[in-house]
Amino acid sequence: MKTKIYHLLVCIAGLLCLYACDDEKNNSEVVMLPRIMTVAPTDIKATSVLAGGHVMSDGGGNITERGVCWATTESPTTDNDKKLCGTGKGTFQHVITGLVPGKTYNIRAFVTNEKGVVYGEEYTITTKNPTLATVVSAHVTNAFGATAISGGNVTKDGDDVISARGVCWSTDHNPTIEDNWILVIPEAMACGLPVTTSIYNGCHVELIKEGVNGFIFDTFKEETIVTALGHFHGRDLQAMGKASVEIEREFDTEHCAQREFDAIMKK
Repeated sequence: MKTKIYHLLVCIAGLLCLYACDDEKNNSEVVMLPRIMTVAPTDIKATSVLAGGHVMSDGGGNITERGVCWATTESPTTDNDKKLCGTGKGTFQHVITGLVPGKTYNIRAFVTNEKGVVYGEEYTITTKNPTLATVVSAHVTNAFGATAISGGNVTKDGDDVISARGVCWSTDHNPTIEDNWILVIPEAMACGLPVTTSIYNGCHVELIKEGVNGFIFDTFKEETIVTALGHFHGRDLQAMGKASVEIEREFDTEHCAQREFDAIMKK
């Protein structure tokens, strides 16, 4: 009798042990929400800012998405503007571009696993109002026949992304890039359209405000053309078109005539 009771107790103990092990295994496989912190934004310029985050825990699951999201309203989510920045734990950063100068944005990092999406702390930044950049021309060298070497040094970016830099030349004094104006750009803007053009089109300096009414690209760099066109996806094209009209209005017949008149009266 004692032997039977002993064997029964052993069986019960064994079953309890198996249950405990199985329960421990199930508990170890439970996926929880991940944890993330937002890295304070830096390098704030007129149309861009450096933002990012740090994934501290994956919650025992797989990090499927991580990145930053931003909006002009509080508590931005992945339904607003966002940028994905890889997967897994660790620190990540991204330069957010296409922002509007002098505007306030809210930014926070996010991370997603099987359990759901989690957001980090929210930071509020105000983009700067750009000023003119500063450049110093280099001396012309090796001027032989029909060729010469020149260049320059950009000493200040004016709190904005340098969209174009280069050299211009002419047989007259004080050459400018305005000698090459492609009229289709102001014509399109007058019709209320967002625009994109090359950095070698002189009108881009005054007519295209990056992220506001259009984008620019380098004709000789295919990837910049693809990037410029890609920026239009998900944008409010109607708002960009309205911005084009406002910018181009400063160059219509009435405003140009007024500037000519004012210049004459000053003499």
